[in-house]
Amino acid sequence: MTRAILISIRPEWVNKIVTGKKTVEIRKTKPNLETPFKCYIYETQGKSDTPWIDEDGHMIFRGCGKVVGEFVCDRITGITLESMPHPELAGWTEYWYEWEEDDLKLKSCLTYNQIDEYLNRKEGYAWHITNARIYYPFPVDLSEFTGV
Repeated sequence: MTRAILISIRPEWVNKIVTGKKTVEIRKTKPNLETPFKCYIYETQGKSDTPWIDEDGHMIFRGCGKVVGEFVCDRITGITLESMPHPELAGWTEYWYEWEEDDLKLKSCLTYNQIDEYLNRKEGYAWHITNARIYYPFPVDLSEFTGV
């Protein structure tokens, strides 16, 4: 693995990756890289409904705006609209790869409606998250990732 990318993720989703609940990241695009590749996680500064505790014990409701960790994307699975309807969302089916039907919902921590809304009824990609590592308690400034 010689190439890496930087990917922005909102605080509530970073928290789910950290806890191991989220093992698939839904994206509208995919990089022009062969898998596996490393993804550096940039936590956005957006407001979060789920607080986290900083090193001084304060509850924080915003992302830190820094690179907080990394993971390896070991494969990417396409998500497309098909003519066969899904029970939860008319007109929605998945390329399931080797997944069980509800596995994508479980691993992405999203409902089909949320996936559909995010992708705007267009093709998307499920990035598989492995070997997640968080730089706790010392996130890295974005400026240190120039030229990564």
